[in-house]
Amino acid sequence: MGEFNSSITRVWPVFETLLASDPTGKQWLGELMRLATLSRKPPQSFQQPVGSILPACISPNRPIPGIMRRVLGPDLSAKLGSLPACFEYSLPPPEAFLRWMINHPDQLTWPYKGAEEEVFGDETQKNRKCLLKGGSNNTCRTEALKQLELCGPEKYRSKWWAFEGFTSVDCYLETENYVILIEGKRTELLSPATQWYRHRNQLARNIEVASCKGIQSGKNYAVILCTEDPVDIARNAITGCFPHLSKAEGDELVSHYLGCVTWSQIVSHLCPAMTLPNRRNEAVDICLKART
Repeated sequence: MGEFNSSITRVWPVFETLLASDPTGKQWLGELMRLATLSRKPPQSFQQPVGSILPACISPNRPIPGIMRRVLGPDLSAKLGSLPACFEYSLPPPEAFLRWMINHPDQLTWPYKGAEEEVFGDETQKNRKCLLKGGSNNTCRTEALKQLELCGPEKYRSKWWAFEGFTSVDCYLETENYVILIEGKRTELLSPATQWYRHRNQLARNIEVASCKGIQSGKNYAVILCTEDPVDIARNAITGCFPHLSKAEGDELVSHYLGCVTWSQIVSHLCPAMTLPNRRNEAVDICLKART
């Protein structure tokens, strides 16, 4: 995945090119949403104007994450320098789902590294083993629920009871009216499960964190999947990923998945002068060109 990393060779050059052509997104974001819904009818709520991308999203001040620096290598990392704030955007896990996992430890599966159970720090290991052991008077569960109530979302990170971590969004675009999450793929597939809960795929996770951010900001929300080849995601492949919600609530979340659009569709419709890069160095050159 290194040389053909989807963020580096697809998300960054394509969206830097689009943002360079129009930083407000008025000339291309609505059309991107329309392209994603070609295979399905968009919800009525998506008839409102998209609006302009907030300046905070495109501020060029995000350090390249460590994992991406390792993929790029020191020379390309130094050459690129930093990223627009919309890339690799971190969003906390949903409180309701964290609470459900704490209350239903029998539904969780201890993660493995290879053939061995993953081992965490001493306190985290002890508390997680205690919780998953179960029992009606489980003090670990009581303490976890208490801490969850006291913690704000930004403090969920690294807590032993946070069985779903922060989501790193490939591209986060917020306008006056919408929160839009872009999940980009190239050679890799959507993750079929999260670390602790095997019935929750990557797309469902993105949709729910988008809903939390949308509700928090009082805006509509949407998720778009961008891939090399068309991918048709069945609704029932997503609706079963929300065990903490009613069927109606799950259906409502799924309605905010707009659909899949291929990278070649985006280029041909929105930035026809661009050629999709094959390798990392080509992608970095396209990003730098967009910034000039």
